[in-house]
Amino acid sequence: MTKTGKTDPPGRLSAVVTATDGIHAVSLTGEIDHSTGDALRQALAFPGASRPG
Repeated sequence: MTKTGKTDPPGRLSAVVTATDGIHAVSLTGEIDHSTGDALRQALAFPGASRPG
């Protein structure tokens, strides 16, 4: 199953998140700076995903 989600960019950052067979990929377009940090954090937040230790 493939899920695709797109965050609403608060400035110049656009993030497209895709998930296939439990593997998540994030494609970013635009600038990453202090004003777009929330959009980046939202794009990288995968519910239930384990984090490397």
